[in-house]
Amino acid sequence: MQIPMRQEYIRKRLQVLRPEQRVICMDPENLALHQEAAKVLEEASKHVASEAGVPVSIIHDRLFQYVFRLEPSGNLLLVLSVPERDVEFNVELPPALWKITTPEKRA
Repeated sequence: MQIPMRQEYIRKRLQVLRPEQRVICMDPENLALHQEAAKVLEEASKHVASEAGVPVSIIHDRLFQYVFRLEPSGNLLLVLSVPERDVEFNVELPPALWKITTPEKRA
């Protein structure tokens, strides 16, 4: 998986903010969400759209733009960037709400 420069920048910033966790870039194509996760993400999308003052469709389009796994917690962290409003939000999903669908290749 080739990591875009912006995603790597966000990963490094998150790593500084969460020194107790290892922040790992994830390919959203290799993830499966449980049904409950969809409900959580729908509510988060509405909240983020309301806070950022943008339509929910914009948030839906960007929901999996920057995806990270936190270790050792196993949480999935979605970073929602809304540069039009100069804001960024994080949505964290516990490991019970998602799983990896294909084996990862570690660098």
